[in-house]
Amino acid sequence: MPFFSASASEFIEMIVGVGASRVRELVAEARKVAPSIVIAATNRADVPDPALARPGRFDRVVNVSPPDRGGREAILAIHTREIPLAEDVDLGRVARTTPGMTGAELANLADEAALLAVKRKHGGVPAEQGSSAHWAGWPPSRWCTA
Repeated sequence: MPFFSASASEFIEMIVGVGASRVRELVAEARKVAPSIVIAATNRADVPDPALARPGRFDRVVNVSPPDRGGREAILAIHTREIPLAEDVDLGRVARTTPGMTGAELANLADEAALLAVKRKHGGVPAEQGSSAHWAGWPPSRWCTA
């Protein structure tokens, strides 16, 4: 089955009607390869226009909870496979200290840890001076060896 992917940012424009026209274009493409199923996803269910949830549009809501500890550890493993980790990094420990975080948040945490490690190596801001990684309970400056 064909798959269409679009980011929400592609539908948000300052000019009224542009976002809606992009949605119509995407639906038209999906109709060309019918039958098809259109799925929309968001981490903020309170933000989309309620008109999207009318019958015939996105009329089903499926809540997907944030990943459990094992899921978080697997997500962290995926997002750190290209990052040189310090020997004492325990992704299981990181996963235990990040309950409620989504996959996107965990990916961002991994990226931030890598950037902080590089900055620290080059005399940048130490992790102790604030980062989302620090409040999660683990020191990102020691997380990777970049």
